[in-house]
Amino acid sequence: MHDAIALEKQGIPTVTVCTADFLAGGRMQAESLGMPQYSILCVPQAYITHSPQEVRALAESCVEEVLKRLLVVD
Repeated sequence: MHDAIALEKQGIPTVTVCTADFLAGGRMQAESLGMPQYSILCVPQAYITHSPQEVRALAESCVEEVLKRLLVVD
């Protein structure tokens, strides 16, 4: 979070991805770092119990949203 927010403050877009278990902590940290509006992409489940193929599918399902948050279309 520290690095992502430091980059955002320099105008470099970032995306922080976390599971629901870490979302509240991420939001608190973003607020304490002076960027309460920082957008965190929350994925629905922890990956530790999944096979590599399942993790890949879950990650691939997030790609469009990550790109949307990184790219600014004028």
